[in-house]
Amino acid sequence: MKAEEKAEAEEEEAEKVAKLEEDEKPPDSAQPPPDSANDSQAPATPPDTPESPPPTPPPSKPSSIAKQSVPEVYPQVLALPIARRPLFPGFYKAVVIRNPQVVAAIKDMMKRGQPYLGAFLLKDENADSDIITDINSVHSVGVLAQITSVFAANASGKEGEEDGLTAVLYPHRRIKITDLVKAGGAQAENTQTVEPPTLEGPIQTNFLFEHAVSIVHVENLVTQPYNKDDQYIRAFMSEIVSVFKDIAQLNPLFRDQITNFSINQVASNVFDEPDKLADFAAAVSSGEVGELQDVLESLVVDDRLRKALLVLKKELINAQLQSKLSRDVDSKIAKRQREYYLMEQLKGIKKELGMESDGKDKLIEKFKERAKELNMPEIVRKVFDEELSKLASLEPAASEASIPWGTHTPENFSLSNAQRILDADHYGLTDIKSRILEFLAVGKLRGSVQGKIICLVGPPGVGKTSIGKSIAGALGRRFFRFSVGGLTDVAEIKGHRRTYVGALPGKIIQALKRVGTENPLVLIDEVDKIGRGINGDPASALLEMLDPEQNNSFLDH
Repeated sequence: MKAEEKAEAEEEEAEKVAKLEEDEKPPDSAQPPPDSANDSQAPATPPDTPESPPPTPPPSKPSSIAKQSVPEVYPQVLALPIARRPLFPGFYKAVVIRNPQVVAAIKDMMKRGQPYLGAFLLKDENADSDIITDINSVHSVGVLAQITSVFAANASGKEGEEDGLTAVLYPHRRIKITDLVKAGGAQAENTQTVEPPTLEGPIQTNFLFEHAVSIVHVENLVTQPYNKDDQYIRAFMSEIVSVFKDIAQLNPLFRDQITNFSINQVASNVFDEPDKLADFAAAVSSGEVGELQDVLESLVVDDRLRKALLVLKKELINAQLQSKLSRDVDSKIAKRQREYYLMEQLKGIKKELGMESDGKDKLIEKFKERAKELNMPEIVRKVFDEELSKLASLEPAASEASIPWGTHTPENFSLSNAQRILDADHYGLTDIKSRILEFLAVGKLRGSVQGKIICLVGPPGVGKTSIGKSIAGALGRRFFRFSVGGLTDVAEIKGHRRTYVGALPGKIIQALKRVGTENPLVLIDEVDKIGRGINGDPASALLEMLDPEQNNSFLDH
């Protein structure tokens, strides 16, 4: 009876162990692929079967630890080509995968609890592919990376439409491709001769042959033994740390990147391990792709440190150049701002001391004082205030400000002086000279010749224009001449509207601005040749300017 009870107890214990082994197995054991259907039943095979002992895991190990532990041997993996820069052990990298077959394979790997793949750098920097069709298209040395998390990369923004997958990879160690078992996208007939190897235990990857992905055989690359106390290694490490500090002072973004990478290295201090320090230097730098791949392929620690230091030195030179350019630009901007600030302070000091006089302000004060003495109606006072405020807001470069307000040329009504100047400039013309002297005599008696018009008629070349200059010289006034021959636009007389781009004042206002006085002598030449067009009648516009009763209120547009 005791023997039977003992046998029953042993059978119950065996059933418990078998059940525990089934619980510890990856999810793929529940639905094994066709190639591994027999392997999934390994715990139930008789003891004399040679395949049964190896896959039996220790019953005492929890399943959570079994999923987190990295297999020491993983000879057959999915090969994922990486663009732009290689991955280094110990440093996370997010990659976007667009190929539907690779996406499906990765999801299957995650479902089965085997999230490991090989990441290899593409030789062509412009290439971007998720499969390897030729083993020579990638570098043979890469990393065995674990897929820590995946999420959909939906670029179109439409629900239910998946454009790819974003996978976060954590590289564990260096590996090397020994053979391309299956090229990505290969047809079934191309892979018939390839017998998928029978791999057992938790690293079994035969299910990947169901997907059109790249599968490679790899071997682990082990760093050659080294002495941490070697003087060359310690010198390289000290120099790398020193360059790190120099770059961090010049480039805040690089400093933040170093901080983020250092936080992720919670298991060990990278600055105490030479091999990890070299990988860390290459991972955070933005060196050339070929130089970074050389660091990854180096298995001798001092050689790896030397190559990593070279990459960091170039990074330091770029940071120094960028800092110098930034300082030059900042100094130029600061100089301009300083000059502007000092000029504004100087203006304020001069204004407080009364050393700076503004002619426009004085003119406005003078107008206000004169307006106080006048008894203006309310409507006139309102218009006066509006025009005065408009004058106060004028810029010095405005056309209104350039008119010589209040500037007069002293007049000379001496008849003897006028007779001398007329005789010196012209011989003969007795009747014309007498009429001009009579005009001046009337002006001398009245004290002003404002608004008077003299019309000179005669064929070309008899001296009409030159006699006008003589009259200006006799009166002591400035002389200005303009011709209206062929003029067809009334805006040439009264000016353009200010709303038009490039608007100009009329001829009379231009004359005042040119001579710089309010009382010049203006000669309007070729009045008989004035024209008429679709833009108005210039001859009619001349009436307001020439009529003595109206020209004192002439208004330019």
